[in-house]
Amino acid sequence: EVLPPIGGMTYAPSAYEAARDADALLVLTEWDEFKSLDLGCIRELLRYPIVIDGRSLFSPERMREHDFIYLSIGRPDVLPVRVEMSVAKAGRRRPDIGMEGQNERHDAIAVLQ
Repeated sequence: EVLPPIGGMTYAPSAYEAARDADALLVLTEWDEFKSLDLGCIRELLRYPIVIDGRSLFSPERMREHDFIYLSIGRPDVLPVRVEMSVAKAGRRRPDIGMEGQNERHDAIAVLQ
């Protein structure tokens, strides 16, 4: 059963279409079909290479190989080297992920659930 869209929410026919031009990818499922995504393709489709993994679906090593900013529940974050260096210089816990000039509304999030 498909739930009706709420507010500005829309459904996409595939994970790849959901990722197209999204600001980040939020993973809320462990389904096998998402474990085998082409991460190179996902990275190209996302506006920013940010993955927030609520199910520990992907390995940090695999996400580092594809140069993602990867935040996973219960595991260390994966940050590209250029982000790690800027965080260390600034003394901040979380990086400023390059959204300068963007408005405060970041609602293009692809959710896999």
